[in-house]
Amino acid sequence: MACNAFRQSMEEYLEGSLPGAQRTSLEAHLQTCSSCQQTLAQAQKLGGSISGMMGRTTGILALRPDIEANILSAANSDMHLDPHGKMMKLFEKMSFRERFSRMLHGLKQPKESGEYKWAALQLRRMISPISAVVVPSLALLLMVALAGMAPRRQQVVNVRIVEDQHIPELEEPIDIPEPEIQPPDPEHIVEPMDNFIPSTSKTAVGPDVDFSPQPAQFDSVAIIRSPVVMRGIFGSRSPGARGSMLGRFGGGGHTEGAVLRALRWLKKHQEEDGSWTLMSGGGTAEMRHTRAPAGSPVGITGLGLLAFLAHGETPASPEFGRTVEGAMRYLQETMDSGGNFPRNTVDGRKNYSQIIAAYALSEAYGMTRIPTLGRSAETAIRAVIGRQKANGGFDYDRENAPDRLDISVTAWAAQAFKAAQMANLNIPELDRVMERTIEAMKLCYRPRGGYGAFSYRASGGVPDNRWWGLTGAAVLGLQLMGQSQMEETRQGMQWLVHNTDFNWENPSRNLNGNPIYNWYYITQAMFHEGGETWRNWNKQFSHSLVKNQTVVPNAIADLSGKMVDIGYWQPAADSEWSQSFSYNTTLCALQLMVYYRYLPTFQTPEQIAAEAAANNEPPPRVVEARDLDIDIQL
Repeated sequence: MACNAFRQSMEEYLEGSLPGAQRTSLEAHLQTCSSCQQTLAQAQKLGGSISGMMGRTTGILALRPDIEANILSAANSDMHLDPHGKMMKLFEKMSFRERFSRMLHGLKQPKESGEYKWAALQLRRMISPISAVVVPSLALLLMVALAGMAPRRQQVVNVRIVEDQHIPELEEPIDIPEPEIQPPDPEHIVEPMDNFIPSTSKTAVGPDVDFSPQPAQFDSVAIIRSPVVMRGIFGSRSPGARGSMLGRFGGGGHTEGAVLRALRWLKKHQEEDGSWTLMSGGGTAEMRHTRAPAGSPVGITGLGLLAFLAHGETPASPEFGRTVEGAMRYLQETMDSGGNFPRNTVDGRKNYSQIIAAYALSEAYGMTRIPTLGRSAETAIRAVIGRQKANGGFDYDRENAPDRLDISVTAWAAQAFKAAQMANLNIPELDRVMERTIEAMKLCYRPRGGYGAFSYRASGGVPDNRWWGLTGAAVLGLQLMGQSQMEETRQGMQWLVHNTDFNWENPSRNLNGNPIYNWYYITQAMFHEGGETWRNWNKQFSHSLVKNQTVVPNAIADLSGKMVDIGYWQPAADSEWSQSFSYNTTLCALQLMVYYRYLPTFQTPEQIAAEAAANNEPPPRVVEARDLDIDIQL
């Protein structure tokens, strides 16, 4: 018998209704076919489970006739399947639709029934995933609905319509006429000639120059911030600011004319290498005092450069640019890598020239911002700092007694340090150096004449009892370093007011026989004191100094090619420390530029601007160094 025939007859065999011959044939096949044996065993097991369940159900549950019929019908329908198919049907999964239909049907059944319990279990299993989708969707729909129901906020902007307003035209500036100053008849006028060496006789004041107190276009000067007193200190040197400052502090065309004549004289007598010497322009190299300042070409060149810088001249200046550049080159090329300059060729002293040259380089860098000048200035100032003594002061030479200081040399150091500070040189220790310099100056102070004065020098912390005229040097140095209100400064200023004057024909004996050098300090100190003190001094010094300038007419061509005058100063006394015309001319010219060389220490830039506004005058214009256009390689 084949396996297919056996499987078709297996149901009758199990029921016992298979005829005998077929039954014998089937059993014989089973003896040899393991596959049919396995199929028969599975059919017998399935049949036994169903029969047992039917027996228990009938005996225990007493099934309703309709349920029993359904079970029998399902069993009969499966009977047409082969035993393998019946077994696989037990593991088939219901579709979602079948499961859902059966669940709905089961929920209608009694709660004690198995169908109800199965349906409740399926319902709980279906609720979780449905809730994960439905609940967020409902929440989102609710938020959208609420947002649509919210009222829109309206923004209201108030607008005010302004009618056109007529702006009145500015009034024309009022020209303030310069007071006319009638110079006295000249004693004599020096005529120009080839290889001219001027005589030592004095002449009267030269003609005034046209000079407007109204600001002109700024073209050459940088403003440099100073952290101590004089912020914006170089701005007053610009062409327009010079006119404003001259008018405010008592200068004018007569003083500015003398300054221009002096600068043109220095330009004409500058050496080919850019320097000035004691013999440049005439006079003698004789030094009445072996310790006179600026005896070497380095020192005289430093003073000459300071004179041009004080007037706001730079290498970019049309008339004096080459002169300024030549002096800068000379100082840079003369300095060694350590910032040191050659010794004074007159008397072997070197600190005066060293300090004055460092002073000039610092101010030159502050006004031009030429990088090579900045490096040279820093190196030179550091060399000066290296010569500061333990007591904070300076002397003619570092090799002198360690506890000795000279107030004159120390005053030049104070000016150099202030210029370095204004130029913002990269010297971190500079503030401490200036503090020590202040303490050193105080060592030369002592009460005198009901006030207080500064002696020429101090040794071992004790001031000498002589040369009190150098009180001006100490007072100026302290003012520049921010100590205008210090007790020693105040008392020293009172001593100057009551014991000095500016009398060219008969200098005060308190000036130690060296009037021009002492006046250089005193004039600046009086200016920084300001007020009535300055006004009284200005009445004495400006007209006298202009009057005693020696004028050489038609000696040099100006920018337009016109021949113009030049001028210089001879010594005010035979006892003057130096008989050199170049030396005395630089010091006198610097005095006449005091009106605008620095902002006065008794006023801040804000106070000056407020005063100018009150007088309907424009304040000095403030510009930055980057506004300059200087095309020069040093």
